[in-house]
Amino acid sequence: GSSVRRVGVPLAREFTSLHELSSNIALETQMDTFNNNVGFALATDVAKGKTAMEQLVMDEYRGGRLQTSLGQ
Repeated sequence: GSSVRRVGVPLAREFTSLHELSSNIALETQMDTFNNNVGFALATDVAKGKTAMEQLVMDEYRGGRLQTSLGQ
């Protein structure tokens, strides 16, 4: 959320994609990429003034819509 606010979705997406290249665990990269994409979608909602990013992320977590373990 905060990196999206600072640099915008395209650059934040590029940064997180490059960061994932450093992982040599395919399932970890898959989980992180999935959660990053959820975060980018949520950041778009925050930019539209819908609600606070922290609340949106916790709603996704509590609703089971984030991947929290490898191979999920």
